[in-house]
Amino acid sequence: MKQPAILYEMRISWLIVAFILGTVGLASAYEVDPDQYIDQSFVIDEEAAPPVAVSRPEKGWLGLSIQSVDKNFTAALGGRVSNGALVADVVSGGPADRGGVKVGDIILDFAGNPVATATDLAGIVADYQPGSRVTLIVWRDGRKWELDLTVGIKAAFKNDRIAAAEKAAADFGITFDWSKKDSREFGLKVVDVKDSSPAAASGLLSGDVIMQAGQKDIDSAVPLCEILDSGAKQNKPVLLLVKRQKSNLFLVFRFGVK
Repeated sequence: MKQPAILYEMRISWLIVAFILGTVGLASAYEVDPDQYIDQSFVIDEEAAPPVAVSRPEKGWLGLSIQSVDKNFTAALGGRVSNGALVADVVSGGPADRGGVKVGDIILDFAGNPVATATDLAGIVADYQPGSRVTLIVWRDGRKWELDLTVGIKAAFKNDRIAAAEKAAADFGITFDWSKKDSREFGLKVVDVKDSSPAAASGLLSGDVIMQAGQKDIDSAVPLCEILDSGAKQNKPVLLLVKRQKSNLFLVFRFGVK
């Protein structure tokens, strides 16, 4: 049964006052999808008011794997650096990679914010608006370096990588199963090979499972296509390890041939 209008107005007034005083917050918000969430704090009655969709700001992203510098690292570095975020891996083509960050760098400062631990850096970067230009201070080769880069968005980067990989696969004449595979599976199965394509000229067959490319293990289509695309741009053949039926063999993937 619907409530009288005067009671409804009183409930709205109470919520406004409570919100101002801080007794009603946003803790009840829950995620619906990656782009927006529903703020249930403002829902008075299921029939009276619909949920309010609120845009969630994108978090900044650099494309790094990092770990804190502890006393063991300090000793190994000769005591010259006692804190910071040690770069263990850099995502190829990501914001950090484009900005010149290298594996082994120790990030000491991000846009004027001192970095004592890996957790510090993660929190600072997440608060930055994607597209922001920032300066990093890193420790490399026994001295400090300044690097300029642009903060990115992880979701946008992933979409760009997939789109580029799909185009490369089409150019090379290979069709893969792009669906997500079980993490225990190893290798990437070729669904089809286009006639008169670089893939066909290189001896790749439908049903082959590509295990390695450029001596790197392969478990999905995106990194494979990136390796092949890099080889094509340099006109440099790529060595593939392929499983065909029950046997393994090497193929040389060549470009500019059909």
